[in-house]
Amino acid sequence: MDPVKPASTQDSDMIGTVACEPGVQDLGLYQLFGLDSTTQSIVGFEVYNEQGYTIASVHVVETTTEEFARLGGFDGIAAQHGGHLPVSKYVLEGGRVSIGDFIDKHFKRFHIVAANRHDAFLLTVARRYDQDENGDWVAEDD
Repeated sequence: MDPVKPASTQDSDMIGTVACEPGVQDLGLYQLFGLDSTTQSIVGFEVYNEQGYTIASVHVVETTTEEFARLGGFDGIAAQHGGHLPVSKYVLEGGRVSIGDFIDKHFKRFHIVAANRHDAFLLTVARRYDQDENGDWVAEDD
């Protein structure tokens, strides 16, 4: 079994973190991947895009509701596997999903933060700019 690794690209010039919230009662990811929410639980996902070609995948724990309860949820399942949660990876390649549709249709909130990996400095926002109704950049404190 291969562990799920942090995100990377060919050169990984920028790296960071992501946080997201699925839509309320969203079963769309289950439908998109043809999964059964009564026997499969999506516990993670990956999206990779290269010049418009998108690969989306989900990490799934395959267990019935009864087995999940009997084992004590994800903690119990992981305890039986040396602290690791065993998952199956389902993959959709290009043409079947776009990165924008994937995010827009299945997440209520989605936040990515990335910074130049070659700089060993913490970034501190000293001034923020927003576009006004004319498309001009205006400093927040102006």
